[in-house]
Amino acid sequence: MNKLLYILIAIAVIIVIAFFVMGMISKKGQALGLKEGRLQACMSTDNCVVSEVIDNQAATIEPLSFSEPKPVFIDRLTTAINSMGGRSRNI
Repeated sequence: MNKLLYILIAIAVIIVIAFFVMGMISKKGQALGLKEGRLQACMSTDNCVVSEVIDNQAATIEPLSFSEPKPVFIDRLTTAINSMGGRSRNI
């Protein structure tokens, strides 16, 4: 019984250490998405554009505009994204 307890404690300690190490590693990268309430600039990929004005950002587009109710627009946008093989998340 004591041997099983030691094994469970060792596994728990290893899991805690693994999460700690992964947390420290993830802090070194650059976060995607919003930073201080604004979109971040594109990385050096060809398939990235932003719809906010960012200093020295060449890959910008006009923000999407819509005249129908938001749920209808979101549904149409999701359908368009999915039809091109993309993925979308619920907002």
